[in-house]
Amino acid sequence: MERVDYFSIYELYFLLDVLDGQLLMGLPTRDDLTISSEDAWKEAKNHLEEKGFVNEQGELTQAGFVIVEILREYSVGKSLTIINNVYMMNSHDIEMAIVIVDTQEGYQLLKISQMSVLALLQEKLPVMLREPNEEEQRFLTLPLQMTKSYEELFLSDNTIVVQYYPLSDMIDTHSKETLYKQLLFVEDEDKLLGYDVREEQLKRYSQYYFLEQLYTWLNIPFKEEEFVE
Repeated sequence: MERVDYFSIYELYFLLDVLDGQLLMGLPTRDDLTISSEDAWKEAKNHLEEKGFVNEQGELTQAGFVIVEILREYSVGKSLTIINNVYMMNSHDIEMAIVIVDTQEGYQLLKISQMSVLALLQEKLPVMLREPNEEEQRFLTLPLQMTKSYEELFLSDNTIVVQYYPLSDMIDTHSKETLYKQLLFVEDEDKLLGYDVREEQLKRYSQYYFLEQLYTWLNIPFKEEEFVE
């Protein structure tokens, strides 16, 4: 059985000290931590030692270097897409992505192919496999007016939160806020609704356009005809 390791945020920052304290985009920063006592860091070091990532002196083991390299790739990635509790960073290695999954057990770190990212999302999000109805072949999005019933839908536990940070592009522009996307998605019977938080716009989405956007942001290869009938 394959071993699965989980890390607390303190353990991640303990390892990040090797990288001179670089940040993990999207995750809590050191300033966000509610407990910053010496005991918290000692506990993090002890847990990492038990897992075999540092030795008794707090120095990285060979396994620890592998984890730090994954964290380094995440911290210098090109674009970040967050869907609910899954953080997906497009790496400079164009065939691989760095994924951090926030679970009840802690943070799980993965370096996987884009197709494995797709399989992970299809497992976690039924909407990825939603069957579009015939009329969705004739539009990308349709504008809608927000109503009380729609508001209640978006407040449900079924809402999917999608955030997109084109980090490389954001470095090269003074209008960073115009590039960042935050969208909420929820199903309403046989319809897929999307709400753009920054633009405050509600739209009905075709399944094809929804998937095309996600595939593009996640750098998942696709053929245009897959989304065009």
